[in-house]
Amino acid sequence: MMPNITRGDRASGLLAYLVGQSTREAHHHSNAHTNPHVVAGHDAIVHDAPAGELTMDDALDIANQLDMPRRIYGTRVTVPVKEWDAAAGKKVKVGERDAHVWHASLSIKAGEGPLSDAKWGDIARDFVDGMGFTDPDGAGSCRWVAIRHGESAGGNDHIHIAVTLVREDGEKARVHDDFRRAQRLTNELEHKYGLTVLASREQDKSTLRGVTPAELERARRDGDRVTQRDELRRRLRSSLAVATDEVSFIDQCRQHRVLVRPRFDKDNRDRVVGYSAAIVPEVIDGVRQAPIWFAGSKLDRNLGLGQLREQWQSDPRTEGDAVVFWKRRGRVEKQLEDMPSSLGKRPTSDEIRQLNEKYGETVLPDFSGAPQAASMSPAEASAFYARLSMLTERAVHGPLAETSNELAQEAQPPRRGRRGQPRVQRGDAAYSARLANRATSTSSRTGWTAVFRQASRTAGAVAVARRERAALVEAQRLAASTTEANAAWERWAQSMGWNDAVRQGPAPVQPQSQTRAPRRGRGTDRGQGR
Repeated sequence: MMPNITRGDRASGLLAYLVGQSTREAHHHSNAHTNPHVVAGHDAIVHDAPAGELTMDDALDIANQLDMPRRIYGTRVTVPVKEWDAAAGKKVKVGERDAHVWHASLSIKAGEGPLSDAKWGDIARDFVDGMGFTDPDGAGSCRWVAIRHGESAGGNDHIHIAVTLVREDGEKARVHDDFRRAQRLTNELEHKYGLTVLASREQDKSTLRGVTPAELERARRDGDRVTQRDELRRRLRSSLAVATDEVSFIDQCRQHRVLVRPRFDKDNRDRVVGYSAAIVPEVIDGVRQAPIWFAGSKLDRNLGLGQLREQWQSDPRTEGDAVVFWKRRGRVEKQLEDMPSSLGKRPTSDEIRQLNEKYGETVLPDFSGAPQAASMSPAEASAFYARLSMLTERAVHGPLAETSNELAQEAQPPRRGRRGQPRVQRGDAAYSARLANRATSTSSRTGWTAVFRQASRTAGAVAVARRERAALVEAQRLAASTTEANAAWERWAQSMGWNDAVRQGPAPVQPQSQTRAPRRGRGTDRGQGR
């Protein structure tokens, strides 16, 4: 179960959104809300709310009930407003905005539901209690409501919980560290209610942050098939698939039409400590729209600059060399000057060489969970699948993008600062030499086939690891997406005229019951066309 948390200042706007699409857009919107109704809430709200489908008037009445303590006491709850300061190389606080409405959506996996209203009501009450929004004596309670309005476009049964952060006694509710607390709480609820348990929480790993309702609404409004967050993840992973160091990563971002801006050390403008990225915004009515920036580490912990530098085995000298290129990218207007007008449709010979020669020595983080016999780490396989998705699926996020996301989730580092030390796999030098020889071959077919089989084998190893820790649903989901990805690869290889690659086929991905690492120096690369 995934919690998605946002903050706002208009209870009426949120409630209108939760109810409104059922009446305004049911005939032409793929994610129209159906039968919005209350499944649980604060006593004052449940007492007055109708038992059946909510109307817009009902939604506004509930919003007024939610907001009453704030209006009575005049208590203000705010969050800082930050803007990017180019001179400081970071976001700085420029003011505050009201944020007294706390909103969480709780979603279960497609195919796991639907749950009954009674069960969702119990989950909602336990969630609100666990987050500390209720008080047995009443005075320290927040007003809240849980609304259910059908499945999402992806078939996920879910509810929305709206909470006012001004308590009945006029004091502010505690929301410190609410995202992590919500993650821990949902893990407890998964066990209590027999829902699919997210394996990353069991392993104390961070998770990929989900998209927000606002991002989904923006994508719908703009006619995009996916959110900018998800598309940016794919492009950055694809850039990483080819990049061999910090400088080449910056250039690959440019080729993927991704804007980047460095975050400098607050005391040293010659030291880059992080970065943000954005997709090149569209031009509407002759005006370039403002880019939407995301920190790399917020998209995916493995896309944070610190993690990337570990993978590249950077040192102070290489990091210093990259500063020049970070600064050269400059402002958005300057970056657009040499930005390609469109994304490439075919891999270049340089890309093939760079993509494949990386895997003579492979960085395998301890926290991956994949058997160490795998010669490509889950994070690297995720990047490769993203690259292939960019070339073949284009604007659609199909099975290749889905497999990339599954592997990226598996590769997320521990949540509480315990980071496995990366190590270089040199156990089978003969295997590495044979792979590098094929990968750097003048034949595009040979190079791509070798690496695809490696990525497919890693996906199979991850599926095995999931089965061994009893994450059966996740193992089956990965095996299914990888099988579909193999079929997509074959179709693309045929379109490229690589019929030999199609006949050779990808590596099998059916999870096996046991994985054994080869003895040092005696491994065989079955299926690699020895």
